[in-house]
Amino acid sequence: MLIVKKNIKNKCSSEIKTDARNDISHIIGKWFKLLMDEYNIGLESIKQAKNISWLYNKIKNNHAVQSRVSNLVRGHGMEIEEFEMLFSYKLERNEKGH
Repeated sequence: MLIVKKNIKNKCSSEIKTDARNDISHIIGKWFKLLMDEYNIGLESIKQAKNISWLYNKIKNNHAVQSRVSNLVRGHGMEIEEFEMLFSYKLERNEKGH
C-alpha cells in the first residue's frame, strides 16, 4: 500500500523517511512480481521462478537464467546490475524493518 496522505501536518522527519522507504519498497515488490511473471512465461513449471530470491540467486550461477533476466530488465529500461541493486535495497530494508 502506498502512503497517499503525504501532507499530514506534524509528521516528524523520521516518519516521512519511513513512509518514503515503504513506498519505494512496495513499488520494487510490484516490479519484482511483474518481472517474475514475465520470466515464467512459456517455461515448464520446474524451470519457473518460485520467488524473487530464487531468481536473484540463479542469475549468479546459471547463464541461461542470467540472459533471460537481462533481456527482461532491459525491456524495462534497466540493466541486470540495477536489478541486483534493487534486490539488495529491498533485502536490506526488509532486514531493518522486521
